Amino acid sequence: MKNLIIPFLLLFTQISLNAQMGWLCNFDNSCGEQLQDTVSNPNNIWEVGVPDKTVFDTAQSNPWSMITDLYAPYPVNDTSYFIFKYASAGGYEYEHTAFVSGYYWVNSDSLQDYGTMELSLDQGNTWVDMLNDTAYTSDNHWEMGGKPVLTGNSNGWKYFRYSSRYLAQYFNVGYGDTVIYRFGFISDGQSDTLDGLMFDSFQAEDWVEDLPQYSMGQFRSKVYPNPALNEVNISFNNPQSKASSCVILDSFGQIVVDSISTTTEELHIDLQGLSSGIYHYQITKDGEVSKGKLVVQ
Repeated sequence: MKNLIIPFLLLFTQISLNAQMGWLCNFDNSCGEQLQDTVSNPNNIWEVGVPDKTVFDTAQSNPWSMITDLYAPYPVNDTSYFIFKYASAGGYEYEHTAFVSGYYWVNSDSLQDYGTMELSLDQGNTWVDMLNDTAYTSDNHWEMGGKPVLTGNSNGWKYFRYSSRYLAQYFNVGYGDTVIYRFGFISDGQSDTLDGLMFDSFQAEDWVEDLPQYSMGQFRSKVYPNPALNEVNISFNNPQSKASSCVILDSFGQIVVDSISTTTEELHIDLQGLSSGIYHYQITKDGEVSKGKLVVQ
């Protein structure tokens, strides 16, 4: 009898521990799993930083959030995305392996400017519209606050939680299979000078996959002043004085300021000769990359 009881107790303990585990990204830590769509849209407006806008003035978990541009109103005729990838820890067998939750704050024109939430369980071949899906309606479950309204004005932070556990029967989700969430913001051609959309404090299942090729979160960097005129400073974490290099790229991905090397934690870059516009910087340190947006006046 003891041989039967002991394995059962061990199994019960393991399930309980797994149910309490979870991946949390409040953007204040590395959050290296975020991927911004800088390939098809080099002017992607999603940025991680301290909210400093007309309406967006505080993070849900201070000090950082994911925001549609840290300083300026969202632009017209824009579509920008960021995604999270992770591996299914239990093949959707348990409820805690099939949810995503977080907080959002929206300030937009309620006519044609809006946020999107999508889910893919087959490597991005099929995207389920979490907000407006009709194919799997009975298997989409918004909990604790209901379905988010990602347009208009939410008047502060709102909580959401989405369970996709029963979608596994359509996509055959197994242990270790990739799950992708994609979050977007779309604007029309009318200028509204509003703040856009902001996310914070994401939580998902246990096992998050790494996306090093486009990750903005492998180590933190900060650019100031931004917008800049003739010169700019970029600071980043480099406590071990590792050899680092930085390049400046234009909106087409072309290098406009050649590689600048340092072993310190700050770079001073001359911008004279650059036309006004949006640029991106990329710092490489010991195989890790940190990226950010730079506006030149």
